[in-house]
Amino acid sequence: MLPRLLGTKIDGGTSSFASLAIADYLEGRVEERVAQMHDIYRQKRDAMLEALDEHFTGLAEWSRPRGGLFVWVRLPEGYDSIALLPAANAAGVDYLPGPNFSPTGAGANYLRLSFAYLSPEDIRAGLAILADVLA
Repeated sequence: MLPRLLGTKIDGGTSSFASLAIADYLEGRVEERVAQMHDIYRQKRDAMLEALDEHFTGLAEWSRPRGGLFVWVRLPEGYDSIALLPAANAAGVDYLPGPNFSPTGAGANYLRLSFAYLSPEDIRAGLAILADVLA
């Protein structure tokens, strides 16, 4: 079936088939679905902020986003989020280092955390692990 479906892909990024299927699914219920997703992401964001409060207070500062899917964490000066990443990965957690988002490579002591994909329970567990790595 995959070769037949691939034939419906006519541009460089978005499948026409998938786009039509999603449009059909959402017809007449976009607002309902947006509200559901808003609630889901709010729960995940709140779980991340609660876990940061629990495990990172005194260790770092962080944003409290009112939109988006990411929290920015500022570690104390002298921390290197790129150098710390292998230890975090070895412990089973991941983040994006701050310099990835700077045209000059600044922000070594910043990390970007996403709450988009994980469950609130996994977010809490991951931040407990990450706090241990950073400490």
